[in-house]
Amino acid sequence: MKITLQIVLPLLVLVPALAAAQYGDPRRATTDASVVSSPADALPYRGRVDDVNLGERSLVIDDQTFTLDPNVRVYSGDFRTALPRQIRKGQGVKFSARGTSRPVITGIWIMPPSEYRKLERREAREE
Repeated sequence: MKITLQIVLPLLVLVPALAAAQYGDPRRATTDASVVSSPADALPYRGRVDDVNLGERSLVIDDQTFTLDPNVRVYSGDFRTALPRQIRKGQGVKFSARGTSRPVITGIWIMPPSEYRKLERREAREE
């Protein structure tokens, strides 16, 4: 089981990320598979959760509204499978989405606060 997850999980996040790199927001997309050091690196978008409404299957991330896919894959900070109800306001997340007018989140990683802060610092240095 563990070996299967180690192989399948990176593929589940890498394939949508590569598609997003080609068709999504180029400012936030990972475009080179060789720079992916963990499955979370392959998720092309990131942000902070502003609001969660699981009854309507919607999330607001950085002031943009997203719909959760009925089959959304949610992962906790240690890459274990999690449930959508574990997504909380104020959390940092990385995610993959499809669509443009009302994007649908297909995969989401709830980032540990320390990881999110490191990512913000790294991106600030790159600007």
